[in-house]
Amino acid sequence: MEVNPRVVFLLGVIVIASAGMGVSYANGGVEDSDEIVYDVAFSSVSCSDNEDSVDVGEVSAEIVDGGDSISVSVSNAYPGYVADIDYTVVNLGDKPVTYLGVTAEEYDTALDIDVSSEEPGFVLGVGEEMSGTLTVTVLQLAQQGSVYSFSVDLGFESDECGG
Repeated sequence: MEVNPRVVFLLGVIVIASAGMGVSYANGGVEDSDEIVYDVAFSSVSCSDNEDSVDVGEVSAEIVDGGDSISVSVSNAYPGYVADIDYTVVNLGDKPVTYLGVTAEEYDTALDIDVSSEEPGFVLGVGEEMSGTLTVTVLQLAQQGSVYSFSVDLGFESDECGG
């Protein structure tokens, strides 16, 4: 039986391509420059406020969007009301990531928001956690009986040198 050289060539190409795909899969897959190659998420959130004797204002916070955001709501608060939102972030991916910051988005000018956490540039390793606090202060501009809502978002980028 005679073997066609074209068939042998075609089989060789298939074997080489398959081997390359297998090695790529074993190393975590093919990376597209537009693809996110990390997975960082909020893993816990809790709230507290400065009301010891009079309980008028209320703050609530919950993790939303699969851990990508925290939704915060401050209601019936008066000027001077202060709430702390404590959070933990975890690197669930397979690469270290660089922390760029945690930001509050679309909040009312009646609120002042201060974030205390690691400094931008901090590298969060695989499986590591980072904690921080978001302090919300209600300013004089606040309207009686108002509800102020906003989201808190993560800022990380892949640390290609570390992974």
